[in-house]
Amino acid sequence: MGVIYLVRHGQAANYSSSPDSPLTSIGQQQAENVGAELARRGLGGVRVLHGGMKRQRQTAEAITMALGSEPQQDDRWDEYDYKEIVGNSRMRRLASVNTVKSLAKGNTQAILEDGLAQWASTDSSGEYAESYTRFQQRVLAAMADATQLDGDTVVATSAGVIGMIIADLWGGSVSNWLTAQRVVINSSITSLVNGKRGISLLAFNDHTHLIGDGGNRDLVTYR
Repeated sequence: MGVIYLVRHGQAANYSSSPDSPLTSIGQQQAENVGAELARRGLGGVRVLHGGMKRQRQTAEAITMALGSEPQQDDRWDEYDYKEIVGNSRMRRLASVNTVKSLAKGNTQAILEDGLAQWASTDSSGEYAESYTRFQQRVLAAMADATQLDGDTVVATSAGVIGMIIADLWGGSVSNWLTAQRVVINSSITSLVNGKRGISLLAFNDHTHLIGDGGNRDLVTYR
């Protein structure tokens, strides 16, 4: 009965400049902290998978340095295309406001939430290079394959991917996915066990390893 540890990547540079941004200095520290935490849990030498994005790969590299493992890339663990989804959301909003300036005053999170909801709707799937359904299918296929591997597995991935796996356990609705992926903290650990009755959630979004002396939360970030 193996445990799968889903680790969100450390904080990345501004997504708006590039959807494949590297880790920031804070993100690198977060990645090193989560690697140390996994080593403390006795996971030395375990399998470490990661998606193809820089922030995922760099997080996996920090983890493998701590665990003495070799990272293995599987692009199915990649995040959705943030830039495309937000771009489409902005274009829709521009159609309903008078100026770009008024859009700039809008809530960035609301624009993302709107974009994700639109992306997940069946009537807009043709607007994107990868539909929500295709994203869901590849993520769940990657998870299914991970459950067939012997022993424990660590996966360095992203919030949307982790949220999709959690939402599937909760019934698979879009609203559950939006709720789960919204709160995943950088370099947090979500643990699942694959037993005789299938996959069970052990811990979601564990980030105690990011809290410093005296309760310092400088390393607790969402973006």
